[in-house]
Amino acid sequence: MSDGMQGEWERTNKYGLMRSRANRKGQPVKEEMDESYQSTLLQMRLVVGYLGERAQFAWWPTAFFGASSRLFLEPVFAKTPTLAQYHGVLEAARRLHDEHLNVGSYHLFRLPEEVEQDLHVIVQGGFGEELASQAAQGKEATLDALRRLAATSTASGVGPTAVGCIKDLNSAATLQAIASAYLTAFSQSAKVYPYLVG
Repeated sequence: MSDGMQGEWERTNKYGLMRSRANRKGQPVKEEMDESYQSTLLQMRLVVGYLGERAQFAWWPTAFFGASSRLFLEPVFAKTPTLAQYHGVLEAARRLHDEHLNVGSYHLFRLPEEVEQDLHVIVQGGFGEELASQAAQGKEATLDALRRLAATSTASGVGPTAVGCIKDLNSAATLQAIASAYLTAFSQSAKVYPYLVG
């Protein structure tokens, strides 16, 4: 039996990100991404998703985080209205970004499948409910949240803008660069599509 089968093991995927695995007894081993990285990425998605909706900056024609959206979603998605809001905004934003970026580009709304699955589990687990309610507290409060995510990073540009490599997705500098690009665009009433190269 190989050492990988006897003890804890993990692998690096083709993007350079660690993927968690279980040991031979099925016990979970070291997590791929720490919670702060995941929560920052998820918060950024929700904040930009909210700001991009029709009532704020109208980058996409949706209102999933509008006051009345839950009234429409709850009869159909009684147990998972927050998950429905999240995926609705995610798909609208993904389509807009995909229209302006090359095939195979990664961006805030299209990440490697492993990362997408991890974020889905977090939203499904209830943490997304808290973040969604924070993200939809009004345009100015949400812009302030985006400012905090951008920290001291500054970015400028319009349209497709490279902000780093996908293997650096879990670094604070990359996440701040993405947040800063969106903050600058919203502040200047412009559209930007920050992307990560493979």
